[in-house]
Amino acid sequence: MENGANSTVEYYGTGTTPTNFAWDGEGTTVTAGKQYANLILDQAVSSSEDITVSKNLTIKKAAELTGKVTVAGTTTINAETNDVTINDSANVFSGNVTISSAGDVILKAADIITLANNATAASLTIKSP
Repeated sequence: MENGANSTVEYYGTGTTPTNFAWDGEGTTVTAGKQYANLILDQAVSSSEDITVSKNLTIKKAAELTGKVTVAGTTTINAETNDVTINDSANVFSGNVTISSAGDVILKAADIITLANNATAASLTIKSP
C-alpha cells in the first residue's frame, strides 16, 4: 500500500503501547524508515524506528521516539499532561513546532527548531545547534 499525497495515518486506542509502526506508506520503493504524509499519534507510543512525515505530525498522547524523526511540515504536541521525547540528534523539524499542552518535553534536532509562540509544558528541553 502507498500513502496518497494528502493521506493521514492515525494510531489510536488504549491497548498495548505500540513499539513498531505497522503502516509503511512508501509503496514499493525501498526507503529506510516509515513514510507518512500526515501522522497522528493519539495513543501512547514508544518506538526506535525512523519516521519520515512529508506534511504534519500531531502527538496527542505520551510518546518516546528514539529513531530519527523527519517532519517537513508542522509538528503539533497536544499531549495534555503526558511526556513527549523525540531525542535522536539527527531529527529534522522543517516547520514550526507547536506545544499547546504536555508534561515534560524533550526535543533534539540536527538543525534549528522553530518553536511557535506560547509553548505550554511542565518542562521543555531543546537540544539543537
